[in-house]
Amino acid sequence: MTRNSQREDLKRSHLERGLSEAVAWAKRCRSDEPSMCLRTPELRPQDLIHHVASDIEREAIVSDVLDRRARLLLAEDVLAGSRLRERLRSGKLLLFDPIASLSGGGTSAVSKGFFDDANIPPWDSWVYYFEDKTVPDDAIFSTVLLSWVPDFFVRVTDKGIRANPEGCLSWATDASTGVTRALKHWNLLR
Repeated sequence: MTRNSQREDLKRSHLERGLSEAVAWAKRCRSDEPSMCLRTPELRPQDLIHHVASDIEREAIVSDVLDRRARLLLAEDVLAGSRLRERLRSGKLLLFDPIASLSGGGTSAVSKGFFDDANIPPWDSWVYYFEDKTVPDDAIFSTVLLSWVPDFFVRVTDKGIRANPEGCLSWATDASTGVTRALKHWNLLR
């Protein structure tokens, strides 16, 4: 196995793990308000990703949230059972470009708090942080925070995406990026 294919397999395994855990975690929601059930205190990041300057810092913040969620889910033993592709049918994947966000706050009210005032999706929904080195750094979605949106929040999330003037939010199915091409290649994007 070449070094590049090992790196790709590692990224794919992290992505699949993040997806499985985000889907499992979302099943714990007992509220119709995203701000009430997808921003749990035990997963709150120490810093928000729009406050930091580098991709390395953003990746570390996302990784920390994912690691804490994984430990909590492991303790609850909720990951056993159904296959990932079957679980993915119960929601949609969302792309957020933290660099392109102007933090206007318009999406928060429209999405009933799914997005915060900086357009950031709730940390409980985070799946993976990507840097797409195949596009210019200033291109939309050259950096992507991939998130999982459960079916019961798709409608309010869609309203937030449509209200977002800077275009830093998109359904993965509506974008053509390195991230979405990889997801399609791995049969993780419906």
